[in-house]
Amino acid sequence: VIQLVLTEKLFDKHKRMREGKLTSIRARFACGEYMAGIARRIKLNQYLILKPRERDAGVQEQDSALADAFEALIGAVYLDSDYETTRQLILELYRNLDTKDDSTQGIHNPKGKLQELIQPELGNDAIRYETTDTIGDPHNRVFEVTIYCQNEPFGVGKGRTKKEAAEKAALQAIETWNKKKA
Repeated sequence: VIQLVLTEKLFDKHKRMREGKLTSIRARFACGEYMAGIARRIKLNQYLILKPRERDAGVQEQDSALADAFEALIGAVYLDSDYETTRQLILELYRNLDTKDDSTQGIHNPKGKLQELIQPELGNDAIRYETTDTIGDPHNRVFEVTIYCQNEPFGVGKGRTKKEAAEKAALQAIETWNKKKA
């Protein structure tokens, strides 16, 4: 439902924009990180029912938990009312759907973007991701991922999931690549 509403609104707002660009913009708004931001703004974390151990581990602040809760809330509103009510709520929560990019916000798929930059010049096997450190208890881990480009360290990222760490490493690698090319 969220993607349907976003697609409709963005298409109406940018009738002349190409499909690929619209899809890229929508993906930014429909990603877990963005939805978690909305969940934080409306203080949805206060209403999550968690075991004491999960609450102590900070699960209520994790992007994945908040994004899931936000999607569940929207789904519940849809099932309990109708499409138009849900549409109005989504548009209110997403406000103006600003499409301005900054250097990192505009990259909704940093790993893919890094591939696009490096593959044409260095080939398909130039990049390798490696989990180089894991810190913390099983319920509260922090992962470190290092990206190697032609076997040289190119970017490092840390996150609560391997995916988050890899994306942060990819953002750092993109910056490194861009500085190298400047």
